[in-house]
Amino acid sequence: MIIGQFTNPTVTFPTAIDGAKAAVAYYNSHGGVNGHMLQLEVCDDTGDPNVGASCARQAISDGVVATVGDASFEGATVLPILQSAHIAAIGNDAIDPIDSTSPASFPVDGGTIVGYGGASYALARSGECTKIGIVGADVPEVTGQITTAVVNAAKFNNITAGAEIYYPEAGGDMDPVAAKVEASGTNCFVFAGVGADGYVLFTDSAQAGGKIHFGITPAGEQPSDLQKLGTVGNGLKLVDTFAPVGGDNPAIVTIKAALNQVNPKDAIDTYVLRSWAGVEIAVDMAKKITGTVTADGVWDQLNAATNINLGFVAPLNFAKQSPLSGANRIFNTSVLLETVQDGVAVPDSNTFVNLASALSS
Repeated sequence: MIIGQFTNPTVTFPTAIDGAKAAVAYYNSHGGVNGHMLQLEVCDDTGDPNVGASCARQAISDGVVATVGDASFEGATVLPILQSAHIAAIGNDAIDPIDSTSPASFPVDGGTIVGYGGASYALARSGECTKIGIVGADVPEVTGQITTAVVNAAKFNNITAGAEIYYPEAGGDMDPVAAKVEASGTNCFVFAGVGADGYVLFTDSAQAGGKIHFGITPAGEQPSDLQKLGTVGNGLKLVDTFAPVGGDNPAIVTIKAALNQVNPKDAIDTYVLRSWAGVEIAVDMAKKITGTVTADGVWDQLNAATNINLGFVAPLNFAKQSPLSGANRIFNTSVLLETVQDGVAVPDSNTFVNLASALSS
């Protein structure tokens, strides 16, 4: 099963479904699990915590052995229910604080902590910043652990923490927010909001002279968002825990081909990769089980797994918990530093940087 916000007036994650479908189709075409075909259920939580809880209960009643690539803001209601039945959420988006602490959570990337903290780290390493602040939606995830990660990464690089500017989650008129950014006395900001708000913010900043430098997370700015920005997005800093999607990485090539069979209009993004990873890991764990594959069996295999190599993300060790304070389920803190050029995130180098120390400051 994949649980996520797939219908909602604010933001949805349809590519997460396509990534899961592509992976299931690929593995079924290669024999499934010991000759048994995989079945994928999709549960739309609509951004409602009660609906999210219903999705989790449905996973239990349907005998789901794992959820894969969950793109949900409702971890607080979903994960405790999954945990009660030892149903692992594999490759889930670590958005909510509970996604980074629940024993049922097995994310493959760094979630919001590494994404936004990494953006701060990338800005600090650019040599352009005297202060690094944050501008984002006024929600607990942003004002809490995301802001802490941004501040920690800045201080680790001996950069002063700058202004913290928050605006209503619904967005609306971003021009006043952009004016606050320009008047703040902080010359670098990590943006923690949705792509449409970022487009206005970055455009206003460019029209004001382009003196402010921004960092973003790949989860907040998908390929279509970056392309829409055009030259306005040039110079944006970000990090990615996944291999570049434009290269000849064998795993990425396989995913592209499978995704094309499901939806030729899709581009590979963070949500596709999480979902694919969730399915691939679930398949690998299931193949290690003798006899009937159950949620308990997958759960036990995951907690003993020490070297999961997917080929498009740093090797994962689910048996060792993270050193990050308040985020012991963030197993992957290795990233590529990237800069946006002409609508594409381009790696500054092909060397992964481990941010564990920077984010634990």
